[in-house]
Amino acid sequence: MILENFDNFNSYSKKYLESDFNSVYGCPECGFTGMLHRHGNYLRNLMEINENFNVCINSVGILRVFCPKCGTTHAVIPDFIIPYKQVSFNLIMKIIEMFFLESYSKLQIESSLVTVSRQLVKNIIIAFLLTFNYLFMFFKSNAQLLNFDSMGNVSPKDFVLALNSYLTLGLHFSKDYFNSTNTVFMMSKKPFKSVNDKITQINITKSVLIKYTE
Repeated sequence: MILENFDNFNSYSKKYLESDFNSVYGCPECGFTGMLHRHGNYLRNLMEINENFNVCINSVGILRVFCPKCGTTHAVIPDFIIPYKQVSFNLIMKIIEMFFLESYSKLQIESSLVTVSRQLVKNIIIAFLLTFNYLFMFFKSNAQLLNFDSMGNVSPKDFVLALNSYLTLGLHFSKDYFNSTNTVFMMSKKPFKSVNDKITQINITKSVLIKYTE
């Protein structure tokens, strides 16, 4: 998987899907720095939110490349798509902003964002809470955005505000987060045997998780 910085799908499509002349360089698997070979593309469904705050499901094309040295195949993913998720980064941000900053309930979010179910909202909230240790590590290196010394002093609202600050600076959070933490945003880095194992590892108490997801 290779994450690339793009503001929207049109710019990604013009560079990689509508042209055969733009190339991708560097294999994250073996360290090869040369040009990777095109290996077709595939379609995936993506739930997005537009500038009018309407939610829609689109089918988007993703370029695939392979390394001539090690033979590994990679998907070239624009960073407005979160790998392994069918919900766009912008829609996820909208949902966590509504929930943690604007105090919308899950039902109110479902009513405001048509096609977004309460179960999806709940899943996004849980996934966001379970990334706290990685967010902590990431923002530790960006102290000007979030001033804290321990996990106990940080609330979900603090992390959402820090994310907004990062994006306001015109920075590409998804790719920077991946490069910094070696994991995908909204996903745990390692597999867990149970929810309790997840809670223990990321230093979130069960009561906190229940508070936001019941």
